[in-house]
Amino acid sequence: MQNPLIQKLESLVDISQKPLETFSDVRMSGLQFLFDFALSKGKSQRNLNTLDLTEFFRLGESFAKGYELAQEIINPVIDVEIKEMEDFASTFFGALSLYEGVLRDNINDKSRYDIVIETFSKDIDSNALDLLNGNYMKSNRTPRFDDEKVIITGSDNGLGRGIALEFARRGAKVALHYPLDKFSRGANSAVDLITESGGEAKAFQGDFRTQKGVDEFWKKAFDYLGGIDVLVNNAGITMSRGLENVTEEQYDTVYDVNVKAMHRLTQNVAPHMKEQKEGAIINMSSICGFLGLAEFSVYCGTKGAITSMTRALAMNFAPFNVRVNAIAPDGVSMPNAFKLNPRYNSRGKSFPLDYFINPEDVAYLATFLASEDAKCITGQTILIDCGSSSGLKDGISATKTMGMSYGKGYVSGIE
Repeated sequence: MQNPLIQKLESLVDISQKPLETFSDVRMSGLQFLFDFALSKGKSQRNLNTLDLTEFFRLGESFAKGYELAQEIINPVIDVEIKEMEDFASTFFGALSLYEGVLRDNINDKSRYDIVIETFSKDIDSNALDLLNGNYMKSNRTPRFDDEKVIITGSDNGLGRGIALEFARRGAKVALHYPLDKFSRGANSAVDLITESGGEAKAFQGDFRTQKGVDEFWKKAFDYLGGIDVLVNNAGITMSRGLENVTEEQYDTVYDVNVKAMHRLTQNVAPHMKEQKEGAIINMSSICGFLGLAEFSVYCGTKGAITSMTRALAMNFAPFNVRVNAIAPDGVSMPNAFKLNPRYNSRGKSFPLDYFINPEDVAYLATFLASEDAKCITGQTILIDCGSSSGLKDGISATKTMGMSYGKGYVSGIE
C-alpha cells in the first residue's frame, strides 16, 4: 500500500500551473525545504546529503512541469525517510499541508513563508532560505574569478553543475556542457540561475563519444567566452557491468567519454593557455582510480588513467605556468545516485568523518585549485572522501554486486 504522504505529494503535481518567473518563488524554496526537512527527519543537521532541486526547473515554464520531473526522485526518498522514522510522519505532514496551501492559493508572501521555513527547518543545513531570499547565487567566498572565462564539461547535473554555479557565484563567465539534448535541462536551468543573478553563462551540447562532438563543443564554448582561463574536465560516465558481460562497444564508450574526450579537449585548450602563459586545468578522477570495486573494472580503469595522465599533462604545461590537477571524490550526492538508491542518504554513515559530500564541497576544492592560492600545486590528484580511503576495510562491500545499473541512458545495453 502506498504511503499516504506520497499520495499527497503526487496529487500536487497538477496544482500549480503558473510559470516559474524567479527561483526565489516560494514554491521553489518550499519544495527544497520539504526535501531537506525529510532527509533531516526534522533534527539538527550540520551537513545534509541533499540535492539542488533547481536542476529540474526552468524559468518561464510551468512550475508543475519541473515538479513532475523532480518527483521521480523526491517521492521514493521521502517514502524511505518517513518509513524509517514513523513518528516523524505527522510532523512532516504538517509541513506538507502548509506547502499544499502555498500551491493551491498561489501564495507568494515571502515574509510569511520565511517564518514557516525557519520554524520547521531551524538548524537544518538547507538552501531553502537562500533561494527564498534571492541569495542562492551570492557568495562572499574567495578567491574571486571576476572576468575570468571558465569551461565546465558534464555540467548538466550534480557535480559538474554545482562546480559551474560556484564559479559563477565568484564572478566567472561560464560555458556549461551537456552531452545530448535529452540531458540539456540541468545545464540550462543553471544558466537561468546565473543570468537571473546578473552573471554570464551559456550551455552548449557536445557528444563526447566522438572527437567531432568534442571539437564542436570546444569551438562554440571558446567563441562564446572569447578566451579560456580555467578548464574543468568533469564529463564522465559511470558504468556498472560484470566483467564477463562488458561488450567492446560499452568499453569504448566509457573510455571515449572519460579519457579520450578529456585528452582531446585539453589539446584544444593547450595553445591558448600556453600562449597567455597562465591558466588552470582540473580533471575529475574518482576514488575508484585508487580502490577496486566489483562490476566497475572499466570505470575504475578510466579514473586511474586520468590520475596518471594528470601527472604527465602537468609536466607538459609547467614551463608555461599552467597548472594541471585532479580531484578524486567518493560518493557525491547526485540525482542518479538517489534515483538508483532512495536510501542513498545513509551513505555518509560509512565515512570516517561524519559528513556527506555534496557538489559544493568539491566545487570549493575546484575553485581553490584554479586560483593563485594553489600556484605551487600541479600534477596532484586530491581525494575528497571524508577519510574513506585511509582506513582498513573488510572488503565485503567492495566485492559484492550492487544490483544497480550505472550508465543507463549513456551506454548501450545498460537497462
